[in-house]
Amino acid sequence: AHIERFIIPKNADPTRTYLNRRLIDYPDGVKDRSAAIQRRLEEAGLTRKIGSNQVRAIRINVSGTHEDMKRIKEEGRLDEWCADNLKYFADTFGKENIVAAHLHRDEETPHIHV
Repeated sequence: AHIERFIIPKNADPTRTYLNRRLIDYPDGVKDRSAAIQRRLEEAGLTRKIGSNQVRAIRINVSGTHEDMKRIKEEGRLDEWCADNLKYFADTFGKENIVAAHLHRDEETPHIHV
């Protein structure tokens, strides 16, 4: 709810929510991050059941210092910063395993939830 802004957290400015961006589109028929994770698990070709106490996905929060992120934004490099981070995660985990990425700009420091 927080990541997709179905609920606006107290530390977010609701007048700036329009600046947030989904950096990865969900597949057809997938409405949210949880469904995207489930779809990936179904398509992964797993041969054994995932136990109720096992990790199904990891979420990574990517940011920098407030000063660095402010500079990146002011220099017009925020799109490049986002693309570089997504490339790193695709190279590290496999592009097919990166099912959601959201840029938040309605909080004090821009950051990505991957």
